[in-house]
Amino acid sequence: MTAGTTNKQNAFPVSSTARVVAGKVFRKKNPKTPQKMSDHEILTILLGNPKAATAVLQDVDSINNLKALAERGGAQTLMHLPGFGEAAAVRLEAFFEGALRMFTPKKD
Repeated sequence: MTAGTTNKQNAFPVSSTARVVAGKVFRKKNPKTPQKMSDHEILTILLGNPKAATAVLQDVDSINNLKALAERGGAQTLMHLPGFGEAAAVRLEAFFEGALRMFTPKKD
């Protein structure tokens, strides 16, 4: 790829809705902190797709229940949900791994 060109084949596409939600965090007037976001808004940013976020929340009820989802087989168990494809599964699995690493002490 040369300077000034963009990659049209984005492996992890992000919907315009996810961009709008994420943009609320960085706006100068009344920024919306992640602490004030709904579960749906957080999942929309993480997954890049509001339809997938809706489907996940309908399946697990609350973002607090994502731990149970991880324990029952991870994001692949959601592949049947509308709007939840491979990109959303990879993002959610990466989120699970990041959370696990944050709360697991490193072994020396």
